[in-house]
Amino acid sequence: MNNLEDILAANLSGKNGSLIYELHENEVLNIELMEEFYSVAKAILETIPDGDLKTSLVAKLYSVYVLIWKYFAFHFDTNDGFKISNLTPDLYGEVVDELEYIFDVKKMGLI
Repeated sequence: MNNLEDILAANLSGKNGSLIYELHENEVLNIELMEEFYSVAKAILETIPDGDLKTSLVAKLYSVYVLIWKYFAFHFDTNDGFKISNLTPDLYGEVVDELEYIFDVKKMGLI
């Protein structure tokens, strides 16, 4: 996958080979696919200062972002049997830091 819209669409539909598929079906946080998501997010969000922001892309991006957090919540829910097999405390910390940096609305000048 190489097109921003294709990557987002694959994740939203849980297509085999997507980050969300790996989380949901294989209970694995695929680092390569997570980095691909970071790149997609950065590419889309960098358009905000230029006024070239495509609302539909941001809505899709936000939806995938929420799904990632949803799977993290399932992972940490002691009443749920779902566990991301490779989600160590260090990896979780790295992902949280990167997502926080990418989605920093103050940095984007939105607030």
